[in-house]
Amino acid sequence: MKDLNKYALEYRKVVRYALKEGLAIYNNNLSELYINHEIVKKLLEKDKFDSVNGKLSIWRSLKWIEVYSKNRFIKKVKVEKKVINVIAINVEIFNTLNLLLED
Repeated sequence: MKDLNKYALEYRKVVRYALKEGLAIYNNNLSELYINHEIVKKLLEKDKFDSVNGKLSIWRSLKWIEVYSKNRFIKKVKVEKKVINVIAINVEIFNTLNLLLED
């Protein structure tokens, strides 16, 4: 059985790191947080309890990330007139998990 807590803790760790390092951009209505997909994948490679795709599959299934297609993990968005591939973090879910997992 997979441990949901591990996925939630890593999700929070990745998003917090991206925010702290200035690697995340909010969308116009502040409902999504955009992080370059390569950065997220690199961060997810560190903890080996599941593959990167396995982790992103869980995140997508639980709606922790926003996607345009159920078969993808990334979302193409326009930032400063440039189209980029991002992992789109659901801000409401991140805030809720952050409260539940408080240290």
